[in-house]
Amino acid sequence: MKILKVVLCMLVALGLALSTAFAAGDAVKGKALYNDAKFGGGTSGKSCNSCHPDGKRLEGAADRNMELGTATVKT
Repeated sequence: MKILKVVLCMLVALGLALSTAFAAGDAVKGKALYNDAKFGGGTSGKSCNSCHPDGKRLEGAADRNMELGTATVKT
């Protein structure tokens, strides 16, 4: 029984270590998309970083209303 507990603890530790390693790659991919002017089929030559350098001015974005053409959308 003691060996089973040790093996399970080792598997949990290995799982946590691997999940952290995979998550680090997602941040790099996210930054690349944030700086990509063609993301989402954009044709204006602007990326998210053009208006929000280093992620600034995004605080409270979910609480703002945003105008899209003639419609106002709650974000």
